[in-house]
Amino acid sequence: KRLPVSIAGLAQGTVITASVKSVKAMQLNMRLSDSWLGRIHITEFTDSPDQGTSPFSKVSVNDDISCRVLGFRDVKSHKFLPITHRDHQYSVVELTAKSGRVAAKELPELEENSA
Repeated sequence: KRLPVSIAGLAQGTVITASVKSVKAMQLNMRLSDSWLGRIHITEFTDSPDQGTSPFSKVSVNDDISCRVLGFRDVKSHKFLPITHRDHQYSVVELTAKSGRVAAKELPELEENSA
C-alpha cells in the first residue's frame, strides 16, 4: 500500500510510488497524495522506447509507478476569478520513471547549455 507523501518528505531525488491520474499524449498526470500532483513527461518515462508506439500504450489510470522527483514547477490555477485571487499558484512535481534514474543512488548533475 502506498504511503501518503508529505511536503516535508518530498525533495529532489526522492524515490516514490505514484498513481496514474490520467494519460495524455505527451505526459502522465500522477497523484502522489490527496494534495500533491505530479507529471511524467514522455521523454522521462522509459530508457529505450519502441519505435512507432507510444510509451504510454500499456499504462492505464490507477496504475502505480515507481518514480523519482526531478523538481518542482509552479503553475497558475484558473479555479478562481483574477479579481479575488490574483496570484493563485500551486506546485506540480516533475517526475521521472526511467529505470536507470530511479535505480541510481542519486540524480546526476544537470549540464548547462553553453548557447
